[in-house]
Amino acid sequence: MNKFLSFLTLIIFATGCSFLTSTSEGYENVESQVNAIAIGDFDKAITYFDIDLSDTTQVNHLKSEIPKIQKVITENFGTEFDLSFSKSDKSYKFSTNEEASVEPLKIKVQIKDDKHFGIIEATINEQNNKVQYINLLNYKEKIPSYLLIYIAAVIALCVAMLNVIAINRIRKSSLKKKWLKMLGVIIFNVPAITITALGHFSLNLSFQVLFGIGFSATGIDETLVTFGIPIGSIVTLIKVKKREQNRITDDKLKTEVES
Repeated sequence: MNKFLSFLTLIIFATGCSFLTSTSEGYENVESQVNAIAIGDFDKAITYFDIDLSDTTQVNHLKSEIPKIQKVITENFGTEFDLSFSKSDKSYKFSTNEEASVEPLKIKVQIKDDKHFGIIEATINEQNNKVQYINLLNYKEKIPSYLLIYIAAVIALCVAMLNVIAINRIRKSSLKKKWLKMLGVIIFNVPAITITALGHFSLNLSFQVLFGIGFSATGIDETLVTFGIPIGSIVTLIKVKKREQNRITDDKLKTEVES
């Protein structure tokens, strides 16, 4: 059993390292390719594609297609823009066919100028980390004000602080089964409210465990704050408060009787 766990850990570690390496090198290739396309250096841009450069048919086909990509990029963002890594993902499917069980590595790169941003999506061949497919996704958004996300972050921090206060109050209280009360504080942060930098709002019944909050900041379109309604903390603090009030009342009655 221990050998199996060690082997499994080694496989996971090796896969993670390979994924990070492919993501890093793949992003660098996409970045260099987009910059080359924007300035019209199509010969250089082609070298980043996962093709046989000696195959004139493929090369000529790409030379006829790349100007279309250049037009989309420059019409939306000009030639002076910033590129930054947004996210990468890779999906696995259970299959008896080894090749069909792994989806290609996908990388999303954020492109933005002073006022707008968009997302470039590319698939990467992990054997050589070259680009198999590249596309500017069909949207161009204004760069939003982050005021809403800052407000949501403050609320999320307040939720986390309330959970910490509730756990501390439980620890110092005379409640029975303290571990169970603490577990309730950690788990029962529901429903979860998500607010994105683009102003989108969602409410779902997922549990935000531990501190009751979640953050993501991988690109403007992926920036969001999630916080759960701290039902566990609220209920627990009410119970602790009532118990303290009852204890104070009992102490007063006992004092009056003795006097």
